[in-house]
Amino acid sequence: MGEYLIRYFIFFCVIALFVFISVMARKFPIVGALFSLLRKLLILLITIIFIGVFIFSLSFLACIGIGLAAFFLEENLFVYAGERINPFDTDHSPAVIKLSATYAILYFFAYIACILLYSRVRVHQWFVTALATITATFIVVLIYPMIIHSLFSDLTVSIKGALFLVITIFLTILGHRRKQDEDTNVNTPILNVLSQLIPFLPKRKKSVNNNRPQSF
Repeated sequence: MGEYLIRYFIFFCVIALFVFISVMARKFPIVGALFSLLRKLLILLITIIFIGVFIFSLSFLACIGIGLAAFFLEENLFVYAGERINPFDTDHSPAVIKLSATYAILYFFAYIACILLYSRVRVHQWFVTALATITATFIVVLIYPMIIHSLFSDLTVSIKGALFLVITIFLTILGHRRKQDEDTNVNTPILNVLSQLIPFLPKRKKSVNNNRPQSF
């Protein structure tokens, strides 16, 4: 009982605060200007946080992809100082961080640029998102090795390595979406954020439980 009273009290306090701010904004223009500035700063902060979580999540999956390539592939797709990268080697940890972070940042900017470019075309949003995702993927596969070599002279990534990262991340996100569609109790914040990377994939409708007792 006391917990519900506290919740209602907080709810009414928030409403009262907004009413007070709106009244003060009408009477004093400077209060309205400050409130508008505060709202814009809050939106900017939320945007920065979302971008940070997005890049961190993609970097995390890229790190997993680098580890899978190191342990399951014989070809040296990722090389650090002439050696095959081992994600569990502490000496190679900075290299793995550089590779994964660069991949995430490059994909993010490529995706945003493609969205802005294709949004000028008068087609359905589904096609805009799909074209932006496909184009950003090709850009990353082709440019990522050159960016890595130009930024970090001791690191080398092959085109096969970039393609392996793209495929690994794509399959991981696709598998997560299928688990969500099957109503399994999967709730991974990182993959939930990264599911926006391939938003054009169709989702299956959740099955409805028909075994519920009917009310008469």
